[in-house]
Amino acid sequence: MSSPARQLLQLISTSLSTLEITCSEKGFNIPDLHATFDPASEAFRNDPVAGEAASVLGAAALQLAAIFIPPQVSLYHSIAGFMKSAAARVCIESNVTEVLREGGPDGVHINDIAAKNGQDPQKIGRFLRILANHHIYREVKPNVFTNTRISSLLDTLKPSAELFAHPAQKHENTSGLAALACHHLDEAFKAAAYAWETVSDPNVTDATTDSPLSRSTGRRETVWEFYQRPENLHKHERFNIGMRGARALQPGDVGLHAFNWKSLSKGSVVVDVGGGLGSVSLPVAGEYPDLQIVVQDLPPVIESAAKLWKKENPEALMSGRVKLEGQSNSIHAHD
Repeated sequence: MSSPARQLLQLISTSLSTLEITCSEKGFNIPDLHATFDPASEAFRNDPVAGEAASVLGAAALQLAAIFIPPQVSLYHSIAGFMKSAAARVCIESNVTEVLREGGPDGVHINDIAAKNGQDPQKIGRFLRILANHHIYREVKPNVFTNTRISSLLDTLKPSAELFAHPAQKHENTSGLAALACHHLDEAFKAAAYAWETVSDPNVTDATTDSPLSRSTGRRETVWEFYQRPENLHKHERFNIGMRGARALQPGDVGLHAFNWKSLSKGSVVVDVGGGLGSVSLPVAGEYPDLQIVVQDLPPVIESAAKLWKKENPEALMSGRVKLEGQSNSIHAHD
């Protein structure tokens, strides 16, 4: 029998052939890692044959790498993953992606990046190189970097000058993916650093005010109380915007397949508890207009949800078949 590695290699070869043939027959393009991300480049995933082949390719390649990369190196990649996270936050917060986009395909030297964002060029270079080693950014020649398909997802598509002049408005009117990244790399990342200290402390209770986040801030408060402090209001808004970005991490119609909605009779009421902005309920409301939908979350979240629904499905709100309800702190946002 062939070795597991040989089987994986064969699986990769077969899946790649299937993907290439399907894309050729149906006019899809296989994405270019070094090209800027374009939603149209994901069209091939909507084809079940091409989508499955791509999934198998990725999974097999990861398993093959796990076999041949020294185990201590693989382990350290996980243990030291915070280095990538820290580097990513530096680049996002200092608007590196936008600066590189403006610099074009030939790339931007770290000195020119620093001239725009005011950071130390050598430090920026080191952070970029950490990420470039993982295909997030690309070093086209010494100290000259460009975006890749992956890093361009962090682009707000705004002029960098506007971001430097008005940092608090960075994520307004964006897809929300960069906002989601900033949320995870800021309060969530800092709280995660205290996970062990929290779970190992025998005096810690199950109260929502007794969490890794509260330990990291030094305040016994819930995440929602944390967001309501004046100095954190911009983080709360960023969180709300980021919840829209979460939609990019899952199929747009994920809500449609979560339940057999056709089994419900006309006029049935569906309550999305802790529904956040109602992103999961949006496609359901569009596909099943005979259902009554109630999205419940904290009042500030519902205020943001109203903006989203007025933009994407105003008729549902105006007709009353979708209601947005502010509820207590026992409700937790999920999308």
